[in-house]
This record gives sequence, C-alpha cells and structure tokens, in this order.
Amino acid sequence: MYTLNELIDKANQEMKTLFNFDSETKEYLNNLSFDKFSDLVILIAFIISNQSFGNEMILDLVERKHKGYKPLFTEEGIVLGETYGRLVYKEQFNQLVQAVTGWDLEKSDMLRRDMAKRKYENVCKEELRFIECAINKGFPDDTARVLYKKLYGASNHLISRTFCENVAKLFWLDLYLMENSEKTTNRESEYVM
Repeated sequence: MYTLNELIDKANQEMKTLFNFDSETKEYLNNLSFDKFSDLVILIAFIISNQSFGNEMILDLVERKHKGYKPLFTEEGIVLGETYGRLVYKEQFNQLVQAVTGWDLEKSDMLRRDMAKRKYENVCKEELRFIECAINKGFPDDTARVLYKKLYGASNHLISRTFCENVAKLFWLDLYLMENSEKTTNRESEYVM
C-alpha cells in the first residue's frame, strides 16, 4: 500500500514516461512537482490540450506555483486559485463571468462558446454589455476590459474540469492497480516455489 506522497511521486514519473513530451517540457514538469490532486488535473488538462498550451503555459504555471501571482480582483483569486491564476477550465470562465456580471450560467456559457468559436460580431456586442454589468456591480472600467480580453484570449483553450478530473482519477486508479497487482503477483510467485 502506498502513501499519498509515494503515489504522487510515482504519478510524477509515470506522467513523464506515459506521454511523449520533449525534453524541455519534461524539465518544466520536473519543476512543477505537483503535490496535490488538483495539480495532476491541471497537468492532464495541459496534456489533453497539448497543442493549445505548450511549454510556455507549463513554464508559466511552474513560475506562478512557486512565486505566486497577483489577481486583478478578489473573485478572480478565488476562482483561479487552484490553477495559480491561469484560466484553464470552462467552469472557471463561467464562474468569473457570473461573479463580475451577475449573468446566469446559460448566458455566461453562451459568451464562452461565442468567444471560442470566434464569432466576432457577438463577442463585440457582448463586450459592451459585459463592461456595463461589471461597472454596475462595482468593478472599475479598466478591470472589466482587461478581464474581457483575458477571457477572450483563453476561451478557445479551455477544457472541462470534470472531464480532466475523471481522466486523472482513472490514471491514478490505473497506477494504483498496476503497483498493487505487481506486489500481489510477486507474493503469489513466492508461494509457488
């Protein structure tokens, strides 16, 4: 039976060999040294969206994890805290929009889809509404504009957190079962001799 830290160490090693990373990315992953399950989920999100994210994003994540980051406003710090200030999941996009504008989930998700599909006409129309709603909720105009650009820039890279969590759980379970079946097989072979 492995402790949590031993499983994390094993997962660190397995993740580097299981996926075909270049040497620079492997070095970044060594520096990440994730120590909690949510870090594994972020890594899975990067792996699944490998072409979208790339080395710069992983390097940025490592720097943010070790050096910290300064959120634009309190709600951003809360929503993006587990991903070190980096917008990674679709759910985070919706939470940020809802926190800043007061829009419901359906409206915030429609904005996310329009941004991801680069529907410029809709995105431009919604920007004015977004900024107006943010100002009405007490956010400064410049903060609302910066956030809107940040949301737009990340919108086509986002992935479902739930999906990534399930992949991470399956990976973790598979790793656990492989390790324990090796021990069981070794024990059984000892008795056969």
